[in-house]
Amino acid sequence: MATRDAVSADPEVREGVSVVMTVNGLESLIMRLHDQGFDVQGPTVRNGAIIVGPVRHVADLPVGWRDEHSPGRYELVDAHDQSVFQWSVGPSSFKATFFPPSQDVWRASRGAGSVEIIGPNPLDQDRGVAMVGARPCDAAALGVLDGVLRDGAIADPS
Repeated sequence: MATRDAVSADPEVREGVSVVMTVNGLESLIMRLHDQGFDVQGPTVRNGAIIVGPVRHVADLPVGWRDEHSPGRYELVDAHDQSVFQWSVGPSSFKATFFPPSQDVWRASRGAGSVEIIGPNPLDQDRGVAMVGARPCDAAALGVLDGVLRDGAIADPS
């Protein structure tokens, strides 16, 4: 394994090679993804749980938090350290980021004797999404969704 203080274009860092990144390197990665126009999503602490949400900086991640759960119980616990990804499963997943439970397809506005059909707001168009801190099961689940929604017999255009 290699240690990197910042994200680099090191030719030795390629697919399949493990890299241990410092917190400064992770911050650089998140900032670089934003600079390249990605919507960065990852685990965040909200309402007493670790849920997927927007990530602008390492401080948005669940630094120092872990979750404990048992049948019918979920609790966040302060781990009293600086670990970033010490949680296992939260009540949300990355699925809603790529396949929202609801979305506007079109809208209509009724005026004086006419109806105007309004398409989706161009500013709402999807940017590329970068997942930070996703579990392997989340990535695998998105692959299954791609197989059904994108590559299925009738592809979902969105």
